[in-house]
Amino acid sequence: SGERYLPPPETHYMRWQPCFTAPGIVEVAVERINQYFDEHPEEESYSLGVTDSSGHCQCENCVALDPGRKNVIGRDHLTDRYLTWANAVVEGVLEKHPDKWFGFLAYSEIFEPPDRVTPHPRLIPYITYDRMKWIDPQIRADGQSVTQRWAAVLPTVGWYDYIYGAAYLVPRVYFHQMADYYRFAHQNGVRCLVAEAYPNFAEGPKLWVSLKLQWDPTQDVDALLDEWYEAAVGSEAAPFVKQYYAHWEDFWTRRILDSDWWTPAGQYLRFNVPTYLENVTRDEIAQSRAWLESAVAAAPTDEYRTRAELLLRGFEYYEASAIAYPRRSYVPPPQEAEAEALAVLDGI
Repeated sequence: SGERYLPPPETHYMRWQPCFTAPGIVEVAVERINQYFDEHPEEESYSLGVTDSSGHCQCENCVALDPGRKNVIGRDHLTDRYLTWANAVVEGVLEKHPDKWFGFLAYSEIFEPPDRVTPHPRLIPYITYDRMKWIDPQIRADGQSVTQRWAAVLPTVGWYDYIYGAAYLVPRVYFHQMADYYRFAHQNGVRCLVAEAYPNFAEGPKLWVSLKLQWDPTQDVDALLDEWYEAAVGSEAAPFVKQYYAHWEDFWTRRILDSDWWTPAGQYLRFNVPTYLENVTRDEIAQSRAWLESAVAAAPTDEYRTRAELLLRGFEYYEASAIAYPRRSYVPPPQEAEAEALAVLDGI
């Protein structure tokens, strides 16, 4: 807003970026990064950010580097100004440390590749997106296009993903969707991946499948799942656990698109908004319990039974969350008998 902003040093307020055209900003960055590599010569790379949550400079020199358009996620497209700075920093550091690499977040205003600037080949963008959202065909098409466009201008591309578990109140699993986008990544130049997982291990095979597919994305995801289910609870109990996770995979990859919770906006799904529980029925919660109780009963050894019991224990968190959620759906008041009124109170 026309004034220089200095973030208070005692806070962690994020909504600001440095002025990328400020006098001396390249030289100071080069000096600090060179000092880091002098002290840590074994390190291979250095991260160039950006700071979370927007707040980019509005000065004339920065704005003059912008194409003046929105990017595919509706933010001001500011990648050219950022890479003008990043290129100069990388070139300065490589004069002293010629074997180093530099990662950065292709995030928010830096989401798309530049319109005018050619990025330095030692830069690796980490394209930041919750790719469970690729269950929407248009979002998938846009995301694939962004990946391919970055791969066209840089030799190495990275992905930053959000595969959260712990924040969700029913198991958020999407194994086949994950397999599909890992295969696409490998076929289109993505060679680096980082993800915010925050696991809830009641999601069972989710992280194991993710890591297996990262090692080899050509693997059959159904074969991987069957391997995990049998290794976890034994072949007799595995079919019940398989039904349980297949049910919740259907919820998150098909049914969720018709919910009020789903939104195409943003780069990650709203893990702190649990309104998807409006779409979870008591019947499917009861069925989920039945599947896992059957797995416990069918487990052939104490070791397998212990694991099945752990999955059931994890489910109880989901069960309590789903039952306790204050739904907006209309409950008709009792009209006649005292027994009907008592039955309503029983349900509550």
